[in-house]
Amino acid sequence: MNRKKSQIKNIKALCEYIWYLEDKYDLLNLKINGIHPWAAFRMDLYFEIGKRCGVFDKKLVMGLSKRKKVLSLFRFLKNSFLFNALYSLKEVDVLIFSRPISKLSNKKSIDIYTHFLINDFIQNHTSFLEFESPYKGKHIIEKHKHKRYLDSIFISRNIKNLFIQIKLNKKTDETLTQLSNELNEEFDGHFNIKKVLISNVKKFIPAYHSYLKILQKTKPKKIYLVISYGRGELIKAAKDLGIEVIELQHGTFSKYHLGYSFPKKVNTQYFPDKFYVWTDYWKNLINLPIQPDKVIYFHSSI
Repeated sequence: MNRKKSQIKNIKALCEYIWYLEDKYDLLNLKINGIHPWAAFRMDLYFEIGKRCGVFDKKLVMGLSKRKKVLSLFRFLKNSFLFNALYSLKEVDVLIFSRPISKLSNKKSIDIYTHFLINDFIQNHTSFLEFESPYKGKHIIEKHKHKRYLDSIFISRNIKNLFIQIKLNKKTDETLTQLSNELNEEFDGHFNIKKVLISNVKKFIPAYHSYLKILQKTKPKKIYLVISYGRGELIKAAKDLGIEVIELQHGTFSKYHLGYSFPKKVNTQYFPDKFYVWTDYWKNLINLPIQPDKVIYFHSSI
């Protein structure tokens, strides 16, 4: 028997469908091994569901080819040995988690969202370290003495997650079974959401402990990051240690950007303490899951 085609044809409908699922199954409070995987990986799930219903072109989010995967793994291993994020750490005032995608400024590749901060810290003699994730297996922006690469954390995570045991209580197991059934009624094909969420939890736990070690060694007062979604492990580690996390606006957002749009009050353990925006317009555009006085206009010098 042929399945019906999904009626979700655009981002608005996709967001509304996800909000419906979150409300019906209380997904943002769903807990596995002490982790809230739906809340921590909400944007990943948004893109995955969007691919399955055709809102996002699968070609736009395809993985690397086999050849590129091998090259990427080689770079990961090299950077893990040469620039291990856990080596040569010291206590600093601030940590910066920059965006690995570069833009040219005065013929130099920079991260335009953190470059001004780094200059300010250098001029004001504020001690800091910058941590950079790889982009498609590469690091494009010029390395400097304050920069560390995060490749080793991803390598470690992908090894250690194989040994993590997951326990589902009866209620959670039943919820995920019902959720899977509903998703598979909506889409043409099998979507094992239980497997996806368990996999996310297994990756979260070792990454969280790696970030915890970094923060315990560096003891920063503040952390600045460019994109908070996908950084749940870091944010949770920081909050567990009482370290303030600040996100820098890096693009436009709206009610239909699930990285920043939460119709109801939610647990904010995976969201920054403060959000710096470009103008007052962005302060009032949507309700972020933090207090309004924590959304702050912050002028960039770039």
